[in-house]
Amino acid sequence: MIYVTVQPVGQKSFVKELENGEKADIKHVLTAAAEEKDYLYKPPYIEVNGEYAFRWRIFQSTAGGAINIACDIASVIIRQNGDFLKKWCTWKTVSCVANQKKDIILFKNLDTAYSKDLYDIRRMDQQPKLRIPDIVAGTAIEAMRDGTGVLEGIRPSVLSCTSGWEKILAYFEHPFDVNIYYLKNFIGDAFDELFPRNCRDNFRPLCDYLEIRKPPKSLRKAHTFYPYAVVWFCIFRQWGIHDINLIQRFFSFQKWNKNRSLEPFHYFPKEKYVGLFNYYAKENWKRFEYFCKWLIERIGEKRFMQWFYQTVKEDSIGQMAKDCLRMFYGHADDISEELRELIAREKLSNRVHNALCSETAFLKRQKYERILYEDAMAKLECNLNDYEFRLTHSTQTIVQLGMIFSNCVAGYCDDAINKRCAIAYVRQGDRYVACIELINRHGKLHIKQALGKYNEYLDETDRFFCRYWANLFKMTYEEKYLGAKERDIIIPDVKYERISHQKGIDEMYLKELQEIPKKKIVRGYYEILWKELKNVTKKRLNEPPWMHFTDEYARLMYLYPEAQRIYEAAFDGNMEAAYVLGQIYMDDIGVPHDYSLAKKWMKTAKSAGHPNAWRVLKSIQLIAHMTNDDMDEYERRLAKAILRLRQKSIIEDGNQKLNLLDNAG
Repeated sequence: MIYVTVQPVGQKSFVKELENGEKADIKHVLTAAAEEKDYLYKPPYIEVNGEYAFRWRIFQSTAGGAINIACDIASVIIRQNGDFLKKWCTWKTVSCVANQKKDIILFKNLDTAYSKDLYDIRRMDQQPKLRIPDIVAGTAIEAMRDGTGVLEGIRPSVLSCTSGWEKILAYFEHPFDVNIYYLKNFIGDAFDELFPRNCRDNFRPLCDYLEIRKPPKSLRKAHTFYPYAVVWFCIFRQWGIHDINLIQRFFSFQKWNKNRSLEPFHYFPKEKYVGLFNYYAKENWKRFEYFCKWLIERIGEKRFMQWFYQTVKEDSIGQMAKDCLRMFYGHADDISEELRELIAREKLSNRVHNALCSETAFLKRQKYERILYEDAMAKLECNLNDYEFRLTHSTQTIVQLGMIFSNCVAGYCDDAINKRCAIAYVRQGDRYVACIELINRHGKLHIKQALGKYNEYLDETDRFFCRYWANLFKMTYEEKYLGAKERDIIIPDVKYERISHQKGIDEMYLKELQEIPKKKIVRGYYEILWKELKNVTKKRLNEPPWMHFTDEYARLMYLYPEAQRIYEAAFDGNMEAAYVLGQIYMDDIGVPHDYSLAKKWMKTAKSAGHPNAWRVLKSIQLIAHMTNDDMDEYERRLAKAILRLRQKSIIEDGNQKLNLLDNAG
């Protein structure tokens, strides 16, 4: 019988061997002293939950037989409310049974209430959350190695640097190559076919599958100790880095950032690409990879790898760095050369973050988009006393908030459109109080960030109302932004009033646009109406050759009655409607294109003062010239290039795209 006792943290462990008893079975017993923690009680209320592993037991009846690993846990709950103190103590056992002969591994969670009756016996799909000491896992694997020697005739060596329950499971599934088990998600569906349980050389088929033609010797050596060495090699190969002297420093890293393991990465063989499945993680990785490739091209491999090594080693990719990546990914082609030089020199620093915030906030977006919310989200808009809580209903509002708060929220437009987050803001009269980022975490709304101007923390009054708003709608929040502090004020009477949001025309659907009373039509209405009509119009109708119309209006109403409001306004002299009617004749949607009529209505719009009508008139003249049979191929290409430039200038002025090139042939 062998007893191993682990002393509390800071003291050395020791092993004491005793003689076997009368029975011939082998028994390993590990007893661990519970680490005692001092809790600071802060009246009037506190709740403390703690679990203490006070004894580990490893049992194996015969060599090669089933191994049972068990841990006795004392679960302690302490609650204090004022001077009232309660304590509960529950005992439970977490165990793992591995039977190599029957090819079964089973994790169990056995709870014993007050050290009496057993209950709640169930099979667990995952390993226990309780951390297993390395000496316990090592002792269990040593016993399993003896069993493998009995079953296979060879006792495999285990040099993997991994630990915990998963190492036990990895040995059980692949005793001759523990590290290959950790690449199960990386390889995907082909894993079981490529790497059978008793295969003794997995490195060669692994390299063949990943198309590593001549694997470096250092990679094979690293694979023996570090399971994710090959993942690092594939990532750097993907970024165009092939110098093994620069790469091999990373082989020992099990994470690429703080709390971000390499385990979720997956190799896509068709694309020959290393990426992620998870939607949100995939977006973050795409931005980071884009930045790394740009930086490699800018400063060279050696300098990049020096920076990247320190970044991974120090886990320095925090929220500020993520915001930098988001802004850089969205505006890399638009930022100034001076800012590019600053980024290449200082990477993802605070100074770079502030410079990106300042420059991207004033960059003109080609197109603003509306953001729609479900009713459950719309209820978040409310007044709490004189504090007004609002959601952003357009990307234009988000960009404006970036300028108001002098922060990086303008880079969140794409995330807000794709529902990866929601941006809210708080206002008190004319004072903008806070900019808030909302995300979905475990099915609940969570306030990820809540900051004032220049990314400063909120004062106690502003923090109280934001926290009250979060609690009112059962949202969770980050403690560092909205957590209660000892000196925080408490306002007893808070009046709640819901705000009913009035939709702008850019937030409405087609049916809502068509139902707007004529007296409430505002500027931009006809262009948005035409945009929505184009999305639902599938084909145009030509009038029969025998049909004759009294006037142009009657013909339009026969061909495309859905756009009646545009026709009526255009014939009544509305500048914007005349411009849109000219577009209708040019776009060949609903009505056959007619450049003479398009020219007529664009002239009307130009005479009324429409700012872009003259550009379209020039384009119509160019299209008429392109249809001339005498034009050679060079002139035709030159004319198309001019059309593209004019189309781009129209888009930059906030107007919808014209299908000029399609109509030009």
